[in-house]
Amino acid sequence: MKIFTTKMLALVTSVLLLGACSQMATYENEDLLSNQEVAAKNGFNLTPYGTGGNENAALLSCAECIEVPEVATSVVSKTAGPTTTNYGDLSVWNTETDLVVTYAFYGTDGADGSSITIGSTVYSWVKDGAVSAGISDVVVSTNGKIRSYKVTHPLNVKTACTSYSVSFASNGGPGGSLSKSTSYAIYEYCSEDCEESFSYVDNGDNAAYVFTYIPSEDMSAAALVFTFAQGVAASATGLDGWATNGSTRQITMDLVACQEYTWTVDLTPDCSGSSANSNVWTDFKVNTVSKKGTLSNITESCN
Repeated sequence: MKIFTTKMLALVTSVLLLGACSQMATYENEDLLSNQEVAAKNGFNLTPYGTGGNENAALLSCAECIEVPEVATSVVSKTAGPTTTNYGDLSVWNTETDLVVTYAFYGTDGADGSSITIGSTVYSWVKDGAVSAGISDVVVSTNGKIRSYKVTHPLNVKTACTSYSVSFASNGGPGGSLSKSTSYAIYEYCSEDCEESFSYVDNGDNAAYVFTYIPSEDMSAAALVFTFAQGVAASATGLDGWATNGSTRQITMDLVACQEYTWTVDLTPDCSGSSANSNVWTDFKVNTVSKKGTLSNITESCN
């Protein structure tokens, strides 16, 4: 068995991402602290620390890419005279596609109704009433009041440091009516670095060939083209769904960066001439760009 590989220059997306983010860091999580004094007057203290069990770890700057969510947790409280009472935790973070907000009351009691507003979109839960789409993981108390829940909101802008406003409200539960607001500057996730490569495994005449392609970046509707020798393309097996066009087999598909794509292909040589050998494969292209590199054509014996 022979393995042939060619590699192309890697697209270092994470470096480019960090460079871009450093220039557009309009809102950062440090900025949230500047509003803490105002928020505290209303009984709402936003902390940049930790996420359940890691309270001493400060959040990263939103200009930095992340591999795991950065969760901002705040305590919802209410002050009456000299006494401040804490009622629950509000947590916010983002995935690659969504802003996620959770709220949980302390103890076993809950509220008759609660809502979380992100931007202009309101997600509400009412005891014995309607529940908005986007609310999940609901936990209720023995009397049917809501104790905790999660809201998942699609990100309409995914650029790092974009700030989303978040408001929480509840009524008919601990603390009576609670109403708090904050904002969260989202993060971009680090891109996995890898080198673009194309290779094939030659298992010898009359055996299947294994072609492997690894893209270095995501590609939507990428045009993939295998070029075989004349007369070989139509008889090639293992490329189900690939259209035949002359001496090529073609398909359009979305590609994910660093994911391995493998095709096991049987090729029958065209031995209609007098040559002792026949070319069976000559090229592989993505969006009209050859990925063959220094790889040799594949030939098979006609003897």
